[in-house]
Amino acid sequence: MENKFSTAKVKAYLKSNWFKVSLFLILGFVILKKDFSFNFDLQTPLRPAQEQSIPEESTTKQNVSKKEKVFSKRQQKKESSLIDRFELPFFGSSKKKVSAMQKLAEVTATEKKAYLKRFLHVAKAEQKKFGIPAAIILANAFLHSYAGQRNFTEAGNNHFGIICTANWEGSKQRADGNCYRSYNTAWNSFRDHSFYLASDQFSNLRRLDPLDYKGWAKALERANFSQEPSLAKHLIQIIEDYGLDQI
Repeated sequence: MENKFSTAKVKAYLKSNWFKVSLFLILGFVILKKDFSFNFDLQTPLRPAQEQSIPEESTTKQNVSKKEKVFSKRQQKKESSLIDRFELPFFGSSKKKVSAMQKLAEVTATEKKAYLKRFLHVAKAEQKKFGIPAAIILANAFLHSYAGQRNFTEAGNNHFGIICTANWEGSKQRADGNCYRSYNTAWNSFRDHSFYLASDQFSNLRRLDPLDYKGWAKALERANFSQEPSLAKHLIQIIEDYGLDQI
């Protein structure tokens, strides 16, 4: 009778306090689980010094450093492009235009020599026919084509950087944000250059002596032959540096 009474009493208690009992059991389970994990870790021997995580930490830092550098470069590039896009005229350009002389400095001496040798006879023939100094023709082509290495020269045989004028009916090509004339051969480019200088825009040049390369260089700059800065100075420098005044 006593056992039955005790059992009934326990059942009644559990029935009325089931929530508290459940909560107590859950808390006990969590405490026992943590204690077991702690004991298990204490029994695990430490790894030797060389196996510890210092190298891994170093590698992680290196990886993070690399990511930061990549992000930094991307951010700088993005910020630079944004500045260029929203740049105001009165602040000036954020990027200085690279001159043809700077580009020529990147061309090898062998390539320069080969270019001058290749078109020397063409320049002489154009001088004989049109009265334009061969030295000016060759120096002009050498400068504006980067000794044959410029993109529109390689793609469309344009050796003088002549743009697409309103009366141009030949082939065209886009380069550096501009429209340039395109030719089937390099010879066509040299002949069109002669026709171009024979146009009314350059009528003052016809009064000059064919041997006066300095006068021709200055006249070309005054007539706005191209947008190259200090055009006359650079043409004269090329002529004298490479002995083109002797031809």
